[in-house]
This record gives sequence, C-alpha cells and structure tokens, in this order.
Amino acid sequence: MASRTEYNNCMKPYISGKGLSKEERQANFCGGAKVCTGKAKNLDEGIKICASEPPKEPKAKRSRGAKCTINAPELAQCVIGGLNLAQLTDDNFQQALEASIGKCSIGKTGKVTKAAPPTYVRFMNNCLKEAGGNVDFVKSQGIIKTCQAEWKVVRDGI
Repeated sequence: MASRTEYNNCMKPYISGKGLSKEERQANFCGGAKVCTGKAKNLDEGIKICASEPPKEPKAKRSRGAKCTINAPELAQCVIGGLNLAQLTDDNFQQALEASIGKCSIGKTGKVTKAAPPTYVRFMNNCLKEAGGNVDFVKSQGIIKTCQAEWKVVRDGI
C-alpha cells in the first residue's frame, strides 16, 4: 500500500468482528493486515502466515510513578569520584559523602549528571547556618573565615 489512508481503508472489513470469537477476530485482523500490506494474496493465506509466526512479546508496562530508573553503577561512579579518599576520617565521612552525593543529580531520564556547583552566597549561607546560626559579631568572624576556607576547597574541587 502506498499511504496510510489506503491501508486504513483496506483494513476496514477486517477490523469489525461482530459475532466472532476473540481468536477469530484476532486472526481476521492479523490476516487482513497481511493482505493490506501485500504480504499475502488473500485472507486465508494471511491467516496462515499469522499462525506460523511466533506471537510478539507484549511491551513492558511501567508503573504510574516510575518515570525513570536509576543507573546505579553510573551514580556510584559519580559519588566515588567526588570523594577525596585520602582526607576521609570517621569524623568527616558522612559530610564528605553527603557533599559528594549532592554533586551528583539524577534527571527524569535516570541519567546521572554532575550538579552545578553551589554559588558563593548560597554556600556561605548554608555554612554559617550549620556553624552556629545566631552568634555575636566577634565569633562570627572566625566562622566566616572557616567557611571561606571550605568554599575554596569546594570551588577548587579538592
């Protein structure tokens, strides 16, 4: 057949299955498709071709909430790549792991990509909140210098 409309018009008599069983309807539909595509000369030949072919496997169904799958090896490689194993201790292991995981993000496709690095302002705000929140001006100067040193480490990727 040359076009989709011609194929659809050819298939009309084979689509309706009034008074037929499910198996007969499926056989007529498949046989009609073979006739309309030119693979068979008549309906009986088309039905024989359909019967001799193995049935197609059904498409995999996705659950409603599962729009992506996580590529675990790629995610692990991203997380491990973000860790500096030489500087890990029992005290900073959790923080280092959290920071490394934060650098890896998973998009809708499930592909693991490196997240954009935080901005200086956002980093400093988070660091100051974690360090103590509301402290007096004198104490805050030491905390700010510590956070700036941590920012240099993050910025340089050490």
